[in-house]
Amino acid sequence: MRFALYYTPQPFSLLSEIGCKWLGRDALAQNEIEQDHFHGIKRCRLAEITRVPRRYGLHATLKAPFSLARDRNEDELRTAINEFTARWHVFSTAPLVLRQIDGFFCLCLEQQSRQLNALAAACTQEFDIFRAPLTRLELAHRHAEILTPSQNKNLSNWGYPHVLNDYRFHITLTGRIIDTSEIHFLRSLLSELFAPVLGKPLMIGAICLFIEPAYGRDFYYADHFPFNNPCQDTTNAGELQVSALGHNVTI
Repeated sequence: MRFALYYTPQPFSLLSEIGCKWLGRDALAQNEIEQDHFHGIKRCRLAEITRVPRRYGLHATLKAPFSLARDRNEDELRTAINEFTARWHVFSTAPLVLRQIDGFFCLCLEQQSRQLNALAAACTQEFDIFRAPLTRLELAHRHAEILTPSQNKNLSNWGYPHVLNDYRFHITLTGRIIDTSEIHFLRSLLSELFAPVLGKPLMIGAICLFIEPAYGRDFYYADHFPFNNPCQDTTNAGELQVSALGHNVTI
């Protein structure tokens, strides 16, 4: 069993509706969803390119999946998350954009968010006491990637390479796409499909706990831990503050 801390869009929001339909799965409701058919791509190919992100559900990672340390239990983890989120204020980010990272199509932020990076860093560091050391199999899997010296150090220290200065907030939509014509097709398709949420900020106001019941099984939503403090106007220059009156679209 492994645990992970994620950002997930609010249920029934535009982003959740579009993203879950694209992936073919709603991890929060634990429901499979029939994927739409798009002209220019076969159903079997669509299922194939969304297979990996579908297993994890629509999310952005804050603390990468980990097995519990032997001297820790799930109740202690839940208590720690609840105490952690009580210290955080709701905040908004820069607008969403569609990008390709290492061949994967993702929803990213137009510019870095210091608050979001700080949140991810705090999750990485503060909850590391709950993480069991990586197994040889997990280490071999990670070392199969091409990692920078900084990422290798992160892997050794935190059990995951893409943290701290190497962290990039992203919501993964596909597996790795390398064919040039397919890249152009998917960029056009995804830009049109996610148009209602692109250019809109995210409101970050909670952390979700996800669980993988056995290695290789689908992750499922286990709990939701809202930030207990009200929204504060502490966004970076250039970031959009979500209006308390709801004038901006919640995604």
